[in-house]
Amino acid sequence: LRDMRDERFYILLASRQIGKSTLMTIYLLWQACFNKDQRILLVANKEATAIEIFSRVRMAYEELPNWLKPPVKEYAKTSMTLENGSRIGITTTTGTAARGQSVNCLVIDEMAFIENHLVDEFWKSVYPIISSSKKSKAFICSTANGTGNLFHKLYDGAEKEENGWGYDKIMWNEVPGRDEKWKQETIANTSEQQFAQEFECDFIGS
Repeated sequence: LRDMRDERFYILLASRQIGKSTLMTIYLLWQACFNKDQRILLVANKEATAIEIFSRVRMAYEELPNWLKPPVKEYAKTSMTLENGSRIGITTTTGTAARGQSVNCLVIDEMAFIENHLVDEFWKSVYPIISSSKKSKAFICSTANGTGNLFHKLYDGAEKEENGWGYDKIMWNEVPGRDEKWKQETIANTSEQQFAQEFECDFIGS
C-alpha cells in the first residue's frame, strides 16, 4: 500500500486469493477521500468483475465513520462522486476505454488475463491519459498468465529497471495458514504447473 501511494507507476504480481481486490478497494477509497478532484478509473477484463470490485469500494465507504468520509454527490452502480470533487468510475478493457477522459489514477485488475487482441488497443487508448500528466498514476495488479503478454512485458521491464515502474510480488505462503501441507493438497487437486503459475507467480511459456 505504501508503494502504491509513493510510486507513480506500480505493478504487482500476486498469487491467487491473497486479497488483491481488497488492496485495490483500500487504495481507491483512500485516494478519493483524502485527495481533492481526483478522477479514478478502475479497469477490469469483464464488466461483472469491475462491478464486483466497485461494490466493495462502496461497502468500504459505507462502513467508514461519518466524521471520516466526505459526503457523496452521486452514488451509482458503476461510479461515485464525492463532495470534494473526486470520482471513482469503472470500465472494461476495450480498445476505446477511457479515450477522451481525464484520469488521475488508473487501476487495472488482472491485466494478464485481458485477451491479447484487446490489450494492445486498450493500452494505446489509456496510456496517453496518464502519461500526459506528471501527477497521474497507474497501478496494475495480476496473477501470472504465461509469457509474451503485456503484463509480463511490463513486469519484466520493471524487474530489470528498464521502464521506470515500481514493482512487487506477493507469494502464496505470505498468507497466514498456508503451509507445505496446504501446498501439497492444492497440487493434488490441480497440477504442479497450475500451482506454479497461479500461486508461485511463475511466468510459464508454451
